[in-house]
Amino acid sequence: MKIVASVCPRCGAPISVAKHHTQATCGYCQLTCAVEREKPPANLEDRKAEVVYVPQSSPILAIILMSSVALVIFVSAAGSWIGGRQTSSASTVSSAPVTASTELRFVDRPMLADANGDGHADIIGRSCVAGVMGRDFIAAFDGKTGAYLWSTAALSNDQLSLSSARAVVGDKVIVADELGVVQAFRLDSGKLAWKSKLPDKPSVICQDGNQVVIEAIDATLTGFALDSGQSKGLPEGTHCRSVYSNKDDHRPEYNVVERYHFERTGLSIKVDGMDVVRALVPAQGRVVFPLGSREKGTSVAMIAAVSDKQVLWKTLVPGIDPLQTSFSSSAAKASYAAARLVVPYAMHERSEGVRMAAFDTSTGQRLWDKEVCKNSCEMYGMASSSDTVYLATGLIVYALNLVDGTPRFHVGVE
Repeated sequence: MKIVASVCPRCGAPISVAKHHTQATCGYCQLTCAVEREKPPANLEDRKAEVVYVPQSSPILAIILMSSVALVIFVSAAGSWIGGRQTSSASTVSSAPVTASTELRFVDRPMLADANGDGHADIIGRSCVAGVMGRDFIAAFDGKTGAYLWSTAALSNDQLSLSSARAVVGDKVIVADELGVVQAFRLDSGKLAWKSKLPDKPSVICQDGNQVVIEAIDATLTGFALDSGQSKGLPEGTHCRSVYSNKDDHRPEYNVVERYHFERTGLSIKVDGMDVVRALVPAQGRVVFPLGSREKGTSVAMIAAVSDKQVLWKTLVPGIDPLQTSFSSSAAKASYAAARLVVPYAMHERSEGVRMAAFDTSTGQRLWDKEVCKNSCEMYGMASSSDTVYLATGLIVYALNLVDGTPRFHVGVE
């Protein structure tokens, strides 16, 4: 079978057309075109479908056609730059469909939910194609293997702004943008389920039964039915439970509370010899876990357990020489699951990256201490399932066995 090369009239990507085929589909933008092999018919302008014209005897025409399309793409890209919108220089790559073989980056805090129905939590969050600018989306990855599951359509600039919010609520992935537009994507496929509207920019997303509850920055509360998106205003003080979101301090199993919010949330924490900057507060039980550093001397990460103002235990986080590590209050993070508390910490030499230590929550015993990544990786966000702990660095999510810290897989490329 003879294959003739041509180009897509929409995006300019090369299309391979089999000798006797009358249609061809672009592998990048999925446009299906009619194929003409001799000369365009007189009534070509009346066709509703796009057409790929493949001349049989004039290669010069094919060269001219490809050059013309390339010029259009160049002018369009230049116009985008002049207009102030930065786009990918490889427009055919940016429109390519995401597949299991696409090199992706994970640029979010990990949200966990069972997306493929196997009973194990999967990883959901904002992702992008490596090397492509301006094309971010929500994607899901198998929580046991890291395999790509699905992705949504590309997100708009409003959905990617710092004031936007993302969360997993029930069987939906919720995205609320800075214009107050709320979209719900199906957890099992990433397909758009419904769209609705907020009165202001979103602040916090939570769940109340079968509805999504979103607090806007004007303090108004709006409930959205999970199945339909039908909205209604809610009274101040409506109670709802935390969900996985792109906000680092919101998790169904616990919240991480900043020191300046202790009084407002009823916390009173004092640990001798420890400068407490945050506290991990489980949804169940009376024990909270202060995060911070040594109060005197070189700052080294510390963790403790407190119940009713009584310190149950406290310990340094690093399982190696503490002076080889560094501490900053912004990097005081932890994850909690299956009676284990996992705390990441940075090395003094940034090129040596990040390690994580796991502790028994009842005794404070260090269970393991493992290297996670090198090459100046960051501690961007954490989550833990019943058997796996995930650390996101802003480019990659690393998955380690929660029991012994052995590496399982990673999602994303540098």
